[in-house]
Amino acid sequence: MKLIILVDELKYPPGIYGYNPLDITEIEKPIKDNLNSAFQILSSTLDVSAGALTTGTAFQIGTRVLGQFTPIGVGISGAMLAGALLKGSYDTFKKNQEAEKGVWGLQQSFSNENPQILKYLNSSIIVHYASISKNYKDAYKKSEFYGAFKKAKQIQKVLEADGSNSEIIITSVDTAQQYFDHIGKGFFATGKYVLHPKKLNVLVPFESFHSTMLKENDEEFIRFFASLGAKKIVIQTIEGVSIDGSGVIPGRGKAKAKYKKIEAADKIYEFFPEAIDSKSVLKDKVWIQDFPKMLTFLETRKSHRLKYFEETVNMNTSFGMEIDVVFQFNGDFTWNKTSSYRYEVDFYSEKELSKTEISNTETQHHTPSRDI
Repeated sequence: MKLIILVDELKYPPGIYGYNPLDITEIEKPIKDNLNSAFQILSSTLDVSAGALTTGTAFQIGTRVLGQFTPIGVGISGAMLAGALLKGSYDTFKKNQEAEKGVWGLQQSFSNENPQILKYLNSSIIVHYASISKNYKDAYKKSEFYGAFKKAKQIQKVLEADGSNSEIIITSVDTAQQYFDHIGKGFFATGKYVLHPKKLNVLVPFESFHSTMLKENDEEFIRFFASLGAKKIVIQTIEGVSIDGSGVIPGRGKAKAKYKKIEAADKIYEFFPEAIDSKSVLKDKVWIQDFPKMLTFLETRKSHRLKYFEETVNMNTSFGMEIDVVFQFNGDFTWNKTSSYRYEVDFYSEKELSKTEISNTETQHHTPSRDI
């Protein structure tokens, strides 16, 4: 999943942002300084040569001294101090939160990115799942996100979608206009968008993604049947999301408490006769090819041997974006991952279509008389 956040203009340098791991030497330096001080104290207290001490033996000696001596005298206090320094150093190393999560900021260049998207990465902020390292509680509040996330769960669901292969892209409206097409052929506004699952470089508004994809899928099926000489199309929602996306219809015996049962009326479409255009029937159609039965039917219909078609289609109405992702942003969002629709199509006969072709030909070749 690629979540694209459009803003008026970037207030931060383009780049790949995340948590930079701290340089271990920066953490080790104060620890080593503490250990050197502890070595000196222990060697003077226990009359042990500092050169003979290692980190491990110094820690063991410091622990043994603390366990065997009572706090009487300067030497014992020194041993206690040495032990405290040693213990504190190791605690610092193990518990240093900065060492675990790193520091937020520009993480790396674009040199390792896919060349296909480099063209717009150079003017965008990119955040990968790997660059966050599960520090969602800190990441979602970062100002580079322009307030797109209100809680840690939102950014978590986005970045962990698609098996944690997701990314967030923050770019300007002008950049989007230059490199992307709007699903509605309109102009972009600020807000959240998602890449179209079938069309490269087409953006779909995030909030209406599922309903937009369902509408596009529905329209494609209608155009598919119409180009094959359909007279009448009836689409019935059997289970799942109604064809217009207005609600969810539970299957018989599978009703879910959080869904209200909505009786969806059948969708009916009627057409004037139009000659079959077998060459362009699949042109600009990206969804129909996911259904082998439809392609088999296509070959049969091309020969005019079929006047009626009826088929139940099981469709993945998540369209490649997890429903729970949207739910994190809209608690009222309800949708079904899969839906079933029954298509009943009456076709014009070959004779009816032939009459249409003859009529069209006569109209095209008829030259109206003119008075002289």
